[in-house]
Amino acid sequence: MKPVELATLPPERLVAIDGAIAPDALSGFTVLHLGAREHLVLDACVADLPDLADALAIDVGEGWAGWSLAGAGAADLLNRGCTLDIPRIATGHATRTVMGGVTVLLRRTGAQRWDLRVDRSYAAWFEEFLRGL
Repeated sequence: MKPVELATLPPERLVAIDGAIAPDALSGFTVLHLGAREHLVLDACVADLPDLADALAIDVGEGWAGWSLAGAGAADLLNRGCTLDIPRIATGHATRTVMGGVTVLLRRTGAQRWDLRVDRSYAAWFEEFLRGL
């Protein structure tokens, strides 16, 4: 297996949404559906979003650190770190999992490409964990 390079993701604006939203309320934005009433909007700030009625929207981009894993060995590396069936995650989809005791937001962005995000306070420890897999 080829070694997988870790590349830190550039910072992006992220908005967490808690509450019910209409399916088309955020057309034009990249929205990750994380739970029944939980969404993450990529590259947006609260001021960019329309009124979401009963939902609470919070800017969270500064609170996350991220990495991108790419290459033929990326899925194998992730499978060593968590219990998810990594190849079954469709491109463009995201989920949460626990890796090394840390909650990770895992998003498949291509056939052999994955983005991982953790709470910024765990960033240094989590990168060491990834490098040790």
